[in-house]
Amino acid sequence: MKTSHFLQIQALFFAFFISNMLSAQVIIQIKPGQFDNKDTYVNSYNYYGQGSTPSFIAAAWTYGFEFGIGRSFIDFPLPVLPEHYSNFKASLNFFYNYSATHVGHAGDNGCIIERVIQPWAEDYMNWSNQPGVTSSSSVFIESSIENNQDYEEIDVTQLVMDMYLFPESSFGFRLSLITEDLYRSMIFASGDHPDERVRPFLVIEYDTCSFPENFFTYQVEDLTCYFSYNDATSFDFHWDFGNGFSSNLQNPEFEYNSEGIFFVCLTVTNSCGTISVCDSVFVCRAELPVYTYTIDSNRFSFSPTTSGDIYFWDFGNGYFSSMRNPDYVFPEAGLFDVCLTITDTCGTNTYCDSIFVSQTLGISDLPFTLSVLSVYPNPSKGDFYVDVSDQSITNIEIINLQGSVIQSNFNLESNSKYHVNLQQFAPGLHFLRITTQNGVILHKIMMN
Repeated sequence: MKTSHFLQIQALFFAFFISNMLSAQVIIQIKPGQFDNKDTYVNSYNYYGQGSTPSFIAAAWTYGFEFGIGRSFIDFPLPVLPEHYSNFKASLNFFYNYSATHVGHAGDNGCIIERVIQPWAEDYMNWSNQPGVTSSSSVFIESSIENNQDYEEIDVTQLVMDMYLFPESSFGFRLSLITEDLYRSMIFASGDHPDERVRPFLVIEYDTCSFPENFFTYQVEDLTCYFSYNDATSFDFHWDFGNGFSSNLQNPEFEYNSEGIFFVCLTVTNSCGTISVCDSVFVCRAELPVYTYTIDSNRFSFSPTTSGDIYFWDFGNGYFSSMRNPDYVFPEAGLFDVCLTITDTCGTNTYCDSIFVSQTLGISDLPFTLSVLSVYPNPSKGDFYVDVSDQSITNIEIINLQGSVIQSNFNLESNSKYHVNLQQFAPGLHFLRITTQNGVILHKIMMN
């Protein structure tokens, strides 16, 4: 099967060459080679078609005293047209076959060129299975004046345009006599002719132009929308913000007076023409994510006053939480900027507040005094003992590095020595939060 790979590469290269121009005239010559063309000749007197004959014939003649009607078919690979083009033209070029054994052009040999509407294969076509054609947009060529006349620049513009409009029913051209009666002939060279100069070819011409870009971008912050259009070829702009207001700036900034969905349209012009592009813009007022907190002993319980889809807490000391209402125990005293970031359909906003933490991890900084307090062994493989002499411990809690309580309510029957078993937890740094009648203290413990 013959294919036209060379022609397709040629057309793509030329399209790339003009892509950086705003406008250009494009001329594409489609001239299949001897081994990649698709054309054939059929005759009513001979059952078999001739897909490799060097002649492209329309005739009504006698062959060995037998009357026969000859028709020829040809198909060209059409290039893809750009989205925007103008002044489209198409022309066919046929050349007399000077090496034909048949007599030259003869008789009242006016011909008709029609669009083939059924698929066909050049090596399997014959008179009885030739494909159908349509007379729509057909082209007539006048009878020859000379018996070796070439027919160049035959205007087939509308016929080829129909091929683009109806690709599912377009399979090339058929050449036949207008009147298929003795003795008439039109003898051209086919794509199989060894002389490249006389092979038929199709020329497609059009003017191309790069219309303005068909999209714009925008960013919404609260009720203000920042619009952006980045086509450097455009010079006239008209924005319709969907609420009765407009702008002629290229990149306007507009503040809406209410929330809602607005249908925004931009009409933009360059030297090739004018287009309009529209998009729905959702505008809403994002609430500042203020939060409150309560303190229970050394545990801070945070609660946002606004709702959202995603929550992110930064406790100001390298620790974070994605819970909506986290509890957190600060392992050290100090002033911390605790920030809450909330993301919802209106966007992302952050609120920060400074929190002073007065309690620390060490015994010496307690606001009360324990005469004797020891935690041993420390480090340990999981068993710890808390020993006090003059205080009664009412609660012991284990807190991980994220500030979450992972265990509490240990056996506190003893009045002086308390056993804490943490063998079920992973090794690493933890905190003991010890509550007595005089206050609360945090103590670091290390599991290895």
